[in-house]
Amino acid sequence: MFREWSMAFTDLWTSVVEFVTPLASDIVVAVVVLLIGVIIAKVLERVVMRALHELDLNKWMQKAGVKFPLEQTLAHTVKYLLYFLAVIIALNQVGLTSFVLNLIAVAVLVLVIVGVVLGIKDFLPNFIAGIMIHRRGYVKLGDVIRVRDIEGEVRQINLLETRIRTVSGDVLFVPNSLLATKEVLRFK
Repeated sequence: MFREWSMAFTDLWTSVVEFVTPLASDIVVAVVVLLIGVIIAKVLERVVMRALHELDLNKWMQKAGVKFPLEQTLAHTVKYLLYFLAVIIALNQVGLTSFVLNLIAVAVLVLVIVGVVLGIKDFLPNFIAGIMIHRRGYVKLGDVIRVRDIEGEVRQINLLETRIRTVSGDVLFVPNSLLATKEVLRFK
């Protein structure tokens, strides 16, 4: 009986070692790749920063009227691209590249969709209200109107906004959705 247990344990241990050994070596190689990638990225960031500083790229940009730290931005971009490359190589070593890249692609797609939705959430109501204002003639050029606390003469009606000149001479841009949904008093 002891011999059977001993053989079963030995077989189990052999199976575990055969499974873990390649995985452990792959993980060690992945960690080494990450460390080397971080070191190379930091060194190249400094090299790019010095090279661009020698070219006085930021000064050229300031002379052109652009106040943007291009030297630092390009150096950081090189560093992060090398970080990304090192992570991809390390994940490939472990065998997780496709899963992680698919996960990143899904995350980017979700961010793009959220950005588009947030970008058009105000555009669509104002656009539709602008069409309604033009078709039904709620407000016309030259009308003196009051919406909420805003009172003045309608100077221009676009598809997204209406420009109103107040009594004090200020020009206000009122979203068309406000004109379509709130009470508008017309004096003229």
